[in-house]
Amino acid sequence: MKKRKIDYPKLDSFFQPKAPKFNQKLNQPENVERTELPTTSSVAEVSPSTSYCPSDLPHLAKDQSPSAPSNISKAFQYIDPVEYKPGKLDDRQRRLLLCSKREIKTTFQYPKNNQGRRFNKEWENQFEWLRYSESTDGAYCAYCIAFHFDPESHDREFVSKGFTDWKNAQGEKRGALRCHENSEKHKISRYKSTEFLLCTEESKPNIKEYLSSAYKEKIEGNRAALLSIIDIVLALAKRNIPFRGNWIKEKQAEDGNFNFFINWKANHDNDLQKHLTNASPRAKYLSPTTQNELIVCCEAEIQQNIKSRMLNASFFSVMADETTDESKLSQLSICVRYVDWTAKTPEVAEDFIGFIEVQRTDAETITTAIIDTLQGKWSLDTDKLRGQGYDGCSSMSGEISGVKQRIKERYPKASILFTVDRIN
Repeated sequence: MKKRKIDYPKLDSFFQPKAPKFNQKLNQPENVERTELPTTSSVAEVSPSTSYCPSDLPHLAKDQSPSAPSNISKAFQYIDPVEYKPGKLDDRQRRLLLCSKREIKTTFQYPKNNQGRRFNKEWENQFEWLRYSESTDGAYCAYCIAFHFDPESHDREFVSKGFTDWKNAQGEKRGALRCHENSEKHKISRYKSTEFLLCTEESKPNIKEYLSSAYKEKIEGNRAALLSIIDIVLALAKRNIPFRGNWIKEKQAEDGNFNFFINWKANHDNDLQKHLTNASPRAKYLSPTTQNELIVCCEAEIQQNIKSRMLNASFFSVMADETTDESKLSQLSICVRYVDWTAKTPEVAEDFIGFIEVQRTDAETITTAIIDTLQGKWSLDTDKLRGQGYDGCSSMSGEISGVKQRIKERYPKASILFTVDRIN
């Protein structure tokens, strides 16, 4: 038989034994050389999702072994146990070893050893893990081969060296088969094999599903906590309440409205309380930077809702007013009026769509800022523009070169003019 190098996957940590008193370290080389196992059509079709293994395997007690149904030998091609290399098996080979059973031919005669004794076929029915090798006339343990406890151990009997002492095979105290079954190493291998079969049969979630479930719960908890923080951000913003407060030197803390309401809501919100207790100080979403980011996200959501309503409107009007704040910065306030058809009954809606910083307050600069905002930021069809609303200053409402006239020249249908006193 040919030999080739194969990269085997590492053993899933889920199959590590739970008993802390045992040495759980397994030797799992990534590149090993093994004898290529013979393949048949029945073996090639086997996959981890194929339901050939027992579906009702229980969690084992100390004196129990998993039992396989009688039809398993028909589902898997039996391979001599000496073909398996302990400590170097992949999951497909483990499944094949654990689920396959040897079909005993009625005409087969077990050879006798020097003492005139031979293997008893009834032992395989008594010990589920027992596998007989016709090539070596020896008995092997399927569990210990599939999940070898310590590849460097000198105790290789039933694993890499077949058991052949048929005289001492049975017996309550000195029987080798019973002694091996009660050994700690065998129990660990039996536990791993049972858990492995349960996972491949999908009777029990594997470690990836456990981790995925824990990760999903963590995400849901973080989202619930973040939604609580966003609720506070929206409540303060709607009431125009400042977030920050005074710095208390004695407590080395800020006495702000945002922190106050966070602590208040945590008393009634388990998700938020858990988040504040367990989250890293750098991942609590309470910093001023995070507050500003949440405000910007809320702004984007509001703008998207306004845009979706306006896209359904047949026409709209624009209102604008310029003002200078305390820092001597000129800003242009823009609002739109339209008929909201998304409501149960059509109604006139008036929405503020933002501030625009302008370098100058002349009519041309303001006109360009309004058109660019409607077309660029809001992606509105300015051909639907029908009305304009400004205050009475000449730069806005001038009949010759005001903003009103400049927009009317570009969009002749925007001829309806109405006066607004203040929208800032």
